[in-house]
Amino acid sequence: WTKLVTLGGDDGNEALRQHPRLAELTSDPDMGILVEQFIASRLFTASGTEGSDSSTVSVVHERLLRTWKRAKDWIVENRRHLQMRASVSASLNRWKNSHPDPDFREDSLLLPAGLLLQEGITLSEEAPQILDGPEYADIRDYITRSVTYHEQIRLAEEERRLKAEEEIRLAKEASEKARN
Repeated sequence: WTKLVTLGGDDGNEALRQHPRLAELTSDPDMGILVEQFIASRLFTASGTEGSDSSTVSVVHERLLRTWKRAKDWIVENRRHLQMRASVSASLNRWKNSHPDPDFREDSLLLPAGLLLQEGITLSEEAPQILDGPEYADIRDYITRSVTYHEQIRLAEEERRLKAEEEIRLAKEASEKARN
């Protein structure tokens, strides 16, 4: 389901179908059999040339996501992580659109410290399956880059603080020696 469902709509809570490549869903033979059965039962639809890399699959209609108990239960159970993925993905898209050349993208547009960064970390740790597959590699890399960026800032600030404390200590020692 993680590759077939996303959240969107006006309020960001509506379950929407995605169109992953068929090869991504059928790389596991057991999953391939299940997907083929869903296609044969007309619960999923496939498009593109059969056997080609561009073939995609999706839930036949979004209404199925709202009415099929198993799908509804999965969405309810994973809603928080799906929302996190959508938020991180939106931030990633803003960052990608900041400059066409990845080497010139602003690090300040990475996940900001606070809620979005924490959501990225939580998503990676609690629900890595939501980011599984090559189609989510950009999101995984973006989260990692964001965490690294903020860790570098934290370490630089810590280094400045320690240096300032050392300078104060040395100044106090010099002051004490001057008085004696």
